[in-house]
Amino acid sequence: MTETARTTERDSAGIRIVEHRGDPRSLSWHVDSVARVDIGGETEDTTQLLFGVTRALRLADGRIVVGNGGTNELRFFDATGRFMRSAGRDGEGPGEFRGLGTLFPYRGDSLLVTDNRLRRLSVFDDHGAFGRSFTIQTSDALPFATVIGVFDDGTLFGQGFVQAGEEVPSGLRRYDNTFYHLDTLAGLLTPLSTFPGTETYFEAFDRGFRVHHALFGRSTRYLAAGDRFYIAANDTYEIDGYRTDGTVDRVVRRTDAERPVTDQDVAAEHVRREKSARSDQARSDAARIFEQLPRPATFPAYGAVIVDDSLNLWVGDYVPGSTAPTVWTVFNSEGRMLGTIPNPPGFMPDHIGHDFLLGRWRDALDVEHLRLYALIKQGR
Repeated sequence: MTETARTTERDSAGIRIVEHRGDPRSLSWHVDSVARVDIGGETEDTTQLLFGVTRALRLADGRIVVGNGGTNELRFFDATGRFMRSAGRDGEGPGEFRGLGTLFPYRGDSLLVTDNRLRRLSVFDDHGAFGRSFTIQTSDALPFATVIGVFDDGTLFGQGFVQAGEEVPSGLRRYDNTFYHLDTLAGLLTPLSTFPGTETYFEAFDRGFRVHHALFGRSTRYLAAGDRFYIAANDTYEIDGYRTDGTVDRVVRRTDAERPVTDQDVAAEHVRREKSARSDQARSDAARIFEQLPRPATFPAYGAVIVDDSLNLWVGDYVPGSTAPTVWTVFNSEGRMLGTIPNPPGFMPDHIGHDFLLGRWRDALDVEHLRLYALIKQGR
């Protein structure tokens, strides 16, 4: 066992456990204050208008590809943000989409794109030319599944869903999700394990139910990178790394990151939910449901989790009512904490490279933008 002032590392039956205590130091890296590329916003150029972006990636030559879910197409931009071409459209034919989902870097320079409505995966080259499509093999026991990650060897990380029954009692629920290792044709190879999903409040009726966001609800992030996948359940500050065979090989923890929920926090969340309601009836319903929601003693331990191109783990602080953190804590591929770095306000990265962050941002009018910021690593 080796120990420093803030970090303890040990091996337990072949599992590397790295625990951190105390406030992390500020990382010497910083994100530039001005975006180098800004796509979207109020514009008469329809090729620049974004709607329902599912994910964006920066390609090796600096070009940017965007999954524009509102139009069911991929849009390609040059390194400056100038529109180049689109690929795909609404439909069910080859290279078309009914519900364009996320996109992943795939074998070589190709892209893998999900379509959850058609339950189909499509492969495009890095200029938008369609290659082929295939479906995920499901069963009666697994009626719906989707791909949520790609490993370095081209095999896939898949998530299976089982829907709630018709009769669900009122109350807080957290259904489990099952994960699979799939081959390149999306055949189910190996059930990996079952992990908890997102806390949801169910409101039961005589003929069905309605779902609502839990109050500061716990959730789990799932992602694949390199030759492993990560399970990040934010009940506590712990992130577990697994090999592709489903065996855990590393655990990253912070032992003093708990934040208590105060009366002021609850009141602020109540106001936020009422303001987000779009009608008097919606506000009345929000107020009624809010009184029924169980109040947790503490906030979730963290929010977003991303793995960058260097396999560093970026863990965002939890911000009520937002997916965008204000601060990232960065861990290297061995689980050692590098430090913290502020996040541009309201910005949520999709892709973090060696020297950039690319992701989504909304302006004061709630209009979608895609922004690229320089990541400057001083002293590295």
